[in-house]
Amino acid sequence: IPAYILTVTVEDVSGLEQTEELVIDVSKLNHPPWFTSAVYYSTVRELLANVTVTCITAVDNDSGANGRVGYSIMSGNEGGQFVVNSSTGEINILSDPLDFESFSEARLLVEATDGGSLNA
Repeated sequence: IPAYILTVTVEDVSGLEQTEELVIDVSKLNHPPWFTSAVYYSTVRELLANVTVTCITAVDNDSGANGRVGYSIMSGNEGGQFVVNSSTGEINILSDPLDFESFSEARLLVEATDGGSLNA
């Protein structure tokens, strides 16, 4: 229901009355998703490939499409070593194994976006 229309009638003690319509528009709220943790830490042994590093989780209290959360890596993946599953938030190392001598730490910035285009 996009709107409610209420008819309001007021009457004074002398019997005079006036009637007006009050329109109440109903709009759907779209809440942004939020991560269940501000920071996710994971340790991976070197020379492994095609393994899951961690799984991040964002929650959205909306229903339907506005409640579906998608994930994407925004920064920190300049070498393309990682991929995030856009539906599950699972972060994996791609086929090239990580070598500690050339790659000892990664700081990924991951964005969660809901179906209403709000993000966290």
